[in-house]
Parts: sequence; C-alpha cells; structure tokens
Amino acid sequence: PAQSLTLMNDPLVSKLANSWAQKTANQKDSRKRIEQMVEHAHGKIPSKETTDQLLAFVELQGKEYGKVDQRAWADLAHTLFNLKDFSYLQ
Repeated sequence: PAQSLTLMNDPLVSKLANSWAQKTANQKDSRKRIEQMVEHAHGKIPSKETTDQLLAFVELQGKEYGKVDQRAWADLAHTLFNLKDFSYLQ
C-alpha cells in the first residue's frame, strides 16, 4: 500500500510525470505518443483498445484544462506510473 500511495501522491512522482510528458512532446501523433509511453512504462505495445482508452483519457483531461496540453499528457504519464503493469512487468 505504501508504494501505491507514494506513486499517487508524492511530489517527486508528479514532477517525473511532467518531465516525461515534456520529453515525449516531440511526437505530434497522439496515438503514437501513447503507444511509445506505454511501451516505455510497461514494456509492451498497447492494444488498439488500450490506446483508444488512453487517448480518450487525454482528451477528457484536455477538456478539464480547456485544451489538450502538457498537463493532460503529464496526467497520462502519472496514470501509467500507477497501473499494475508498471509495478509488475510481465
């Protein structure tokens, strides 16, 4: 439980998520950007369904912020850190 709480709440993790989102910003194709991020975080290429779900997440976050920007991508990075696949590589 402590690891999960740290991944969700620690300011360092948020800072790392933001940094990672910035480093992936050169990829303008959102689907490819998501695929690269998932592959780097989880060691596998996401299914089309997973990519679609994560793209919908980024778009939803973008609506919250008024546009899809760095914050939406940082939220995706933070989310990828918190999925089980990040902690338990297969």
